Amino acid sequence: MEIAAILALAAIVRYVPGSGHGTRAVEAALSAAFAGALIWTFARAYKVRRWSLLVLPPAARGALYFSLAGFVSLLAAAGKLWHTTAGELGFWIGIGIVAYLLLIFYRHARRY
Repeated sequence: MEIAAILALAAIVRYVPGSGHGTRAVEAALSAAFAGALIWTFARAYKVRRWSLLVLPPAARGALYFSLAGFVSLLAAAGKLWHTTAGELGFWIGIGIVAYLLLIFYRHARRY
C-alpha cells in the first residue's frame, strides 16, 4: 500500500502539468505529518520515563532540556549558518556543546 502511494505521488509530480504547486503542497503535508509523528513519539516517551526524569537533579534535567533545545535551534539555523565560515564554525561549536550537555545528562542518569 505504501509503495502504491509513493508511486502515485511520483506520477502526479512527473506527469501533471503545472504540478510544482501540488508538489509543494504534498511536501508540506508530508512534513507536517512527519513532524506530528515525531512530536507524538517524544510525548509518549516522556510520559513513560517521566518519573526517571523527575528524580534526576535539576542540573541534569537542565542539561537534557538545554541540549535538546540547542539541537533543535542548530537544525533550524543550519541552512543560514553554513553560508559563512564563521557560521560553520559556530555550528560545530554548538554541536560540541550539545554533545557535552548530553554527556553530562547521561553520566547523571547512569549514576542512579
